[in-house]
Amino acid sequence: VAAINAMAARRQTAALSDLLTYSGDSDSTVRRAAYAALRGFGGDAEIPALAEQVLAGKTEAAGALEAAAQRATDKPAAVKKLLAMAGGDEQKVAALVETLSALGGDEALAALNRLVSSSSPDTQNAAVRALGTWADFSASKPLLAIAGNKEAQLNQHVLAVQGLAALVRSAEAAPAASRVELALAAYNAARRLEEKKLILSALGAVPDRRAAEALKPFLKDPQFKTEACAAALSLGEALARSDRRTARELATEVKTATDDASLVRRADRILSR
Repeated sequence: VAAINAMAARRQTAALSDLLTYSGDSDSTVRRAAYAALRGFGGDAEIPALAEQVLAGKTEAAGALEAAAQRATDKPAAVKKLLAMAGGDEQKVAALVETLSALGGDEALAALNRLVSSSSPDTQNAAVRALGTWADFSASKPLLAIAGNKEAQLNQHVLAVQGLAALVRSAEAAPAASRVELALAAYNAARRLEEKKLILSALGAVPDRRAAEALKPFLKDPQFKTEACAAALSLGEALARSDRRTARELATEVKTATDDASLVRRADRILSR
C-alpha cells in the first residue's frame, strides 16, 4: 500500500498496468489504494480494463473508470469501445451510464436516451440522472422531453428539470437566445413551484438582454418575486459593464418590486456604477 501510494503521488504512468493488477488483489486495503491511484491518473488505456471490472459487478472500479473517462483524450473512441463491450445488453449499458455521461458525445447521448424507455424503473432513473449531469447543450432535447412527459414519474421529472436548469446556467457555448428559450420551455414544463423557481434562478446566469426581458414579468409576482429579483440582480451585476442600460433597468425594477434590504443594497451598487 505504501508503494502504491508513492507511485500515485509521483504519478508514475509506467506503473498503471501494475495498479490495474493490484486492483484485483484479494486484500481490500490494497485494492482501495490501487483504485485511489487509478482515480488520480488513469486515462484512455485503462478504460477498457476498468470497464470490464465494472461490468463484472466490481462496483469499486466505478469511480476510477469515471475519472479515467473524464481525462480521456479520445472520448468518441472510448464511447465506441464501451458500447461494444456492453454489446447492446441494456443492463451492461446501464452499469456504464456515469462513464458515458463523463465521456459525452452524440453516440453516448443516444445510448442513454434509449435507456430512458427501459422497462426497468431503476434503469430509467439511472439514465435520467446521467442525462441530468450532461455538460453539453445537446442533452436539452431529451431532458425537455422527459420534463414535459405527463406520464413521467415525479422523481424523473424533477431530475430532468434540474438538468435543464444546469444547462441554462452552464452551457456557455450555446447561444444566449437558445438558453433563454430553453429556460422558458423548462419553466412551462415544470410541475411544481420549486422547479419553476430553480429555472428562474438559472436565467440570472445568462448574460443577455433577452434573459432580462424574460425575468421582468416575474419581479412583482408574489410566488416568484424573491427568486426573480435575486436572479435579476445577478444578471445586472454580470451586465454592468457590457450592457449598462439593461443592468440599470433591472436594478431599478428590483428596487420598485421589493423592500428586501439586502436586495435593495445590491440594486443600489449596480446603479452607482
